[in-house]
Amino acid sequence: MSERINTGVPLVEPGMSCYFAGPLIPSIHPHPSSDLSAVTVGQRINGPHLKVKKVKELRMNDMTQPETDHENCVEAFIASACAGKIGAIRPQVAAGFDLNGTDRFGDTILERVIGDLEFCPQTPKYMVVKELLRLGADPNARSRDGSSPLIVAVLHMDTEMLRLLLDAGADPNAVPMHASDELLYDWAVFVYRYEVWNVKLPETAKVADQVDPDAWLRYLDRLAVKYGKRRPDYLRLLRNRGALSITELRQGRVSGGRYTPGQQTRRHVAPRVCEPVPAESLAKQVH
Repeated sequence: MSERINTGVPLVEPGMSCYFAGPLIPSIHPHPSSDLSAVTVGQRINGPHLKVKKVKELRMNDMTQPETDHENCVEAFIASACAGKIGAIRPQVAAGFDLNGTDRFGDTILERVIGDLEFCPQTPKYMVVKELLRLGADPNARSRDGSSPLIVAVLHMDTEMLRLLLDAGADPNAVPMHASDELLYDWAVFVYRYEVWNVKLPETAKVADQVDPDAWLRYLDRLAVKYGKRRPDYLRLLRNRGALSITELRQGRVSGGRYTPGQQTRRHVAPRVCEPVPAESLAKQVH
């Protein structure tokens, strides 16, 4: 993920740092319910900030280099998408624009658009992304730095964006994080705990809350309700769509399980069994 100077869309520093969290952080995989030490959090948060500062300097220097016709075409397409101009992006794709190409920094088109749409509140972002997926954008495509559309959606804790990507075939278990010592779900839990609780939870979990990821998710949900915090709906969606922790994946391999990336293992997550319903669906039901 990179600074968006040439599109006029600034990317705030905290969000930018998170895109580098996977490749840059040492192999750390504490039990999800364990207390995260200052060292662990520092390695996950502060380390990427230092790296991003250097990357930004390099990319700022790169900005002084003349852009090619291809780069101009990519930026024009992304600008149209972020403005919600569906009528403008369809002809470009029909004329041969590569939806699964990358920008000058190695970010995929879909990842760029999803990330930049967060700074375009007037644009119907879900409609735009749904159209890109319909036109052939690959939800599993990876950027040069290892990021992906799913990672961007997790960073924003965007349940509906995750739903669109998963419906289009994105595989939550094919996104290794932290030198393959974590999967997307492990990291998504950390993102929730960091963004909603600033890491430290208000209560000590009971043993029963720590037996598996689903028990831990129910515990997080109860805390959110009790203290008026944002509920972990995007984590629930990931679990309902088969997202595994790295521990579960390894246990499956050791026990001779036949898990393969892409397998949709449905899981019962009480007490809220149903996935969150999109607002537009609720509106249709009312009318």
